[in-house]
Amino acid sequence: MSRKFVRRGVKLGAIVGAVFFLAQVFLRKQAPKRSDNATRTPAPPKLTNATPTSPTKVAAPEEPAAAAWVDPTDGACPPTHPIKAKLSSKIFHVPGGLAYDRTTPDRCYRDAATAEADGFRPAKR
Repeated sequence: MSRKFVRRGVKLGAIVGAVFFLAQVFLRKQAPKRSDNATRTPAPPKLTNATPTSPTKVAAPEEPAAAAWVDPTDGACPPTHPIKAKLSSKIFHVPGGLAYDRTTPDRCYRDAATAEADGFRPAKR
């Protein structure tokens, strides 16, 4: 190919690119603007147990359920939560496993099912 055709191709490409850019700018200005409130869903109304004509019921405070996981203390899990879990690998180790003793846990779980429900997988060995 001669240089004449190459130069024409480059010029044509530059013109097409400029027209495309200007069309995008024009279309953005013409598009309707969305407000942040239009994309949000309204909050559901708060429900209360008391009615204006009845006395207000005070519920007894509930005891908190045992935590699914706890932080290790001094690099070891407490006896109540023996399962060792690592956040970086998403693997948990059970007592008696090959790497259990040398694993420094990030979290300690009550049982293997709780660790699996939290997204961890069991160690292979």
